Formats: sequence, C-alpha cells, structure tokens
Amino acid sequence: MGKKIGVKKTIARIRNPEYSEQLALMKDEMALSMIVNPELATAMDISHLISFPSAINIGIFADDRVYLIEFKVDEESPIAGMSISSIQEKYNSDILICAVYRDAQIYIPNGDFVIKEGDHIHVAGDYESIGAYHKALGHHEKKPNQSS
Repeated sequence: MGKKIGVKKTIARIRNPEYSEQLALMKDEMALSMIVNPELATAMDISHLISFPSAINIGIFADDRVYLIEFKVDEESPIAGMSISSIQEKYNSDILICAVYRDAQIYIPNGDFVIKEGDHIHVAGDYESIGAYHKALGHHEKKPNQSS
C-alpha cells in the first residue's frame, strides 16, 4: 500500500518462520526497502553471543562477512603486555585490532602499541578468523546446556 501512495521507503515485519526462506523473493516482488524478522534477529544475536562468550559487543557488517568484536583484556590474557606486531606474529591471524579503549581514550594502534590489562580491544575479521583468534587466546565457545 505504501508504494502505491508514493512512499519512498517501505519496511515489512515478517514474523512467521515459514516465510524465512522466501524473504529475498518477497522483498523483490513487493518492492520493499527492508524486511525485519524480530525473532530471527534475536536468534542470530543469541547465536553470536554463544560463539564469543567473552565478547562485550558484537557488530556484524557486509552481509555477515565482517565481524567487529569488543573484548576486555584481563590479567590472565596472553596478549597483556604484548605489542600489536608481536601479537600478529605469535598468533599469525587474519584479524585486525582496529581500536583500543583505555582510560576513557580511544587509540588506533600501530604495530608498536602495547596492549595492557583492562584495555578494551576492538577486533575486526571474518567469523572463522575471529573464532580462531578467540580460541588461541584461551577463550572457548560455550555450548548451551541441553536439558530434557
């Protein structure tokens, strides 16, 4: 209806899980700007939180190809006291530590920047790279308890 009366942007909320496979087709056929499925979005958020239980924030971009995850460096973290370049060298990962929040300041670190306990680091990469990095630091994916 919105398109017929000249509305520029239209959004449809689709809650029925039976339609989840057809969302792209419905978006095209009905000329919708966006389709929102609140239950699916909530399920995806929960799934990401389970995958990275030590994450403070998780942002997902570029159709789930890029993850931006915030972690707090605690006293037991193996990267506390290490420079960015030595972290990259030791863990040989395809992630980017793109920002560090320390003492109410945000830093864009270079290779010489040293990570300290209490820092909040923002790591960007694809799901697999961040998962491997996460495990290398001693964080392991938690599986939900299954109860009967």
